[in-house]
Amino acid sequence: MTDQQPQLKNRKPMRDEAWFFVGLTGFFILMTVFYGGWTASASPDGIEWAGTTALALLVGLNGMAGFYLWKLSNEVDERPEDVALAEVEDYAGDYHRFSPWSWSPLLLGVSATLLFLGPALHQWWLWAFAGPLGAFSLWYASTEFNRGPNQK
Repeated sequence: MTDQQPQLKNRKPMRDEAWFFVGLTGFFILMTVFYGGWTASASPDGIEWAGTTALALLVGLNGMAGFYLWKLSNEVDERPEDVALAEVEDYAGDYHRFSPWSWSPLLLGVSATLLFLGPALHQWWLWAFAGPLGAFSLWYASTEFNRGPNQK
């Protein structure tokens, strides 16, 4: 065993993300052509335009994201996750405050669950509980560090 560092290519930052979207764009181009040809040959009415158009728009969406990330990779500095030999601690920055004692995430989750469950189950009366609970829990989460023993 030798203690030599592996030879690494000098890669531009965010280039992996750009290649991901560019690769998806190429895949969706192939699938659009395949889908258009398949529906044209299988259907007596010709091409099924809704799906073909949706896939063509998906090509455009992925192409724009890939192009943006490609251009951005030439302009940004190297990030810790772009270095192959970087340690996990290199990106450990300040994530602001964390309150493990807080009840507000649970209350927000319960109110969001009730809010979405109401229409899903055709039980609109659940909104009568979800609305006030959501308003209270949002206020509670927003003002948690402005009152009481946790004031900063």
